[in-house]
Amino acid sequence: MIKLLRFFVASIFVFTISLRAQSSEINAKNIFGTWRVSDVICTNCEDRLPQEKGTVIELMPDRVVNPLSENCSASADYNLLKKVPSKTFVKQHKKVWPAIVKAQRLMKKNVLYGFITCDGGNLMQIAFLSQETALYFYEGGLLLVLMHDQKQ
Repeated sequence: MIKLLRFFVASIFVFTISLRAQSSEINAKNIFGTWRVSDVICTNCEDRLPQEKGTVIELMPDRVVNPLSENCSASADYNLLKKVPSKTFVKQHKKVWPAIVKAQRLMKKNVLYGFITCDGGNLMQIAFLSQETALYFYEGGLLLVLMHDQKQ
């Protein structure tokens, strides 16, 4: 009886852990909402004050509010976001964006990477690492770490 009870408790634990891992896997359905800049990663930030920290970016199915760049009041499109293995993603981007190596610890097995577009033009180059974390490829080689505000 005790062995059966231990097995049951262990099974529930494993099932709960696997559900959490699955829930953090990113897909296009769970990128919408409010994202806040929580950190700025760059290769040479010693004297730079990260003014972008705390900025809120809103991603909605039809529009984007981005105080750091341009807003898209209509025709936002997310079709250029594709699932890519994390290792491939880092390998492809570390020459142009060296700071990506510093962000590698935040990544899951796959990332949802590409461009958010507006009226057919590229608006934001972004990589969603999980439902909670994204990297926004910003000007000057900066990577902005975005945290998803789940309270909506």
